[in-house]
Amino acid sequence: MQAASPITFSRKPSRSSKKREDLSALEHEVSDFFAGFLQLLGLPLSVAQIYGLLYCRENSLSFEEIQRKLCISQGSTSQGLRYLLERSMVRAVAIPGRRHKEFLAETALGRIVQMLLKEQVSPRLDDGRRRLKAVDVLLEHTAVPPELEARLRRLGRWTERAQELLPLMLNLAGGGT
Repeated sequence: MQAASPITFSRKPSRSSKKREDLSALEHEVSDFFAGFLQLLGLPLSVAQIYGLLYCRENSLSFEEIQRKLCISQGSTSQGLRYLLERSMVRAVAIPGRRHKEFLAETALGRIVQMLLKEQVSPRLDDGRRRLKAVDVLLEHTAVPPELEARLRRLGRWTERAQELLPLMLNLAGGGT
């Protein structure tokens, strides 16, 4: 019987992981996971990296530790933490004997996903619907090839379906923690 080989991660260098040598392999992977997921919802890379770093930590981290570990600017760290604090994705904790607060991630992902869907996806779908109404008006007054008109009509149906799915997604996200 062969001994099990250790688990290894093949890592492609990514834009989001450059210069972050102070992170463990786990912190890299979790940070990159949230970078991909939260950027999909329209959040800046630094916000996603901060959340990912804090999510996989049992202990809080200071502002300076976050900045150093992620190799991001003071401004990006400050803005990212402010964004996360305002949305209750991160909380500040006072550590006895320390002057500055430290930060912990909120780990109830369902509530966070629900909030991000409402804040990021819903307005984009509403804007898309408004724009497609303008496209419909333009199609009434503009000669376009039938293939293009059919393609644009499909886009409208896709947007309608996405709008119908949003409440289901919100419900699913609210059911998980």
